[in-house]
Amino acid sequence: MIANGIRWELPTAEDTHALGGRVASVLRASDLLVLAGPLGAGKTVFAQGVGEGLRVAGAVTSPTFVIARVHRPDPARGGRLPLVHVDA
Repeated sequence: MIANGIRWELPTAEDTHALGGRVASVLRASDLLVLAGPLGAGKTVFAQGVGEGLRVAGAVTSPTFVIARVHRPDPARGGRLPLVHVDA
């Protein structure tokens, strides 16, 4: 993964998920993340980490066949922002 000119080597799905959670901790309501890569690159695993970090309600799954999924924050878990996961 390359972010702000920095290349991140993420050897496992767990590492990718964890980075998503760390990114979620600094997101604001106006932020946009664009993830690009081939099928199986880890985009959904990263989005799942972001979703967990944002404490969205329900499971974050790939939007491949529905184009977009909106994951609402779960107030019971301290959720603060929705996650919109788009396959475009």
